[in-house]
Amino acid sequence: MGCGKKEGPVQRVKARVRVRSGGIRNNSSGTQSAAPKVDVPLKEQIYARIKNDILTCVFAPGESCSESQLADRYDVSKAPIRWALAALSRERLVTPRARQGYIVAPLTMKSVKDLLELRIILESAAARLAAGRVDPVRLRSFDDKITTFDIDDRMGQVEWIMANEKFHLEIARASGNDSLFRAILEAMEETRRIIHVSLSMPAQIRTMSDDHKNIVEALEKGDGERAGHLTEIHLQKSLQAVLAAMVNSSAVQNANFDGRAADARR
Repeated sequence: MGCGKKEGPVQRVKARVRVRSGGIRNNSSGTQSAAPKVDVPLKEQIYARIKNDILTCVFAPGESCSESQLADRYDVSKAPIRWALAALSRERLVTPRARQGYIVAPLTMKSVKDLLELRIILESAAARLAAGRVDPVRLRSFDDKITTFDIDDRMGQVEWIMANEKFHLEIARASGNDSLFRAILEAMEETRRIIHVSLSMPAQIRTMSDDHKNIVEALEKGDGERAGHLTEIHLQKSLQAVLAAMVNSSAVQNANFDGRAADARR
């Protein structure tokens, strides 16, 4: 679905529910919770909807959009669109281009590698701290849910990603280090659209479930060194799967990861 296409009724309803509830929030337990219903300003609603569409790859990396196209898509005036794009620009999710509107931040091999390597450092440290502290029953319930989703289906992919995030955030929360938890949460949000890309290679993703089980076992035994080591190996596999998807997948190539294909079409 491109920038110039209007949202369908289902997308509009989902977006309203997400914004009215304060969006998807991860509380200190790493689980999703709905915020109290509040009257969210329109500009913030539009910001949340555009950001969600970027993170879930509705807008492909490298895709260009104008204020007029987005105003038409979300059925609003340009004012809230302009405010949302300025906020997203500060987050480096979009980049303004003179007389050409905005471009969705491309994903380069280096940016993906840098971000996933950061997660390896942060999450392996969190796993070492979480050993003996994490609730293994709760963690296994998250992992069990991950295996129920059909990642060959678009909606199943979205649900898989959210369930996988819950698993990793539960370990981060159990580390007992709030600063580390927040850093992992931020890095995880940044990698969400990268994970959407890796799901173009579902066979590799399915093999990662066994990694989770081994990590839980080490955490339950209080073996922090092993838990950290297994987490590092697990995320290294994720990194390699994503890089392979970027190189080999035709779907990924069409997503303009370096921005060159997008420029070539103009």
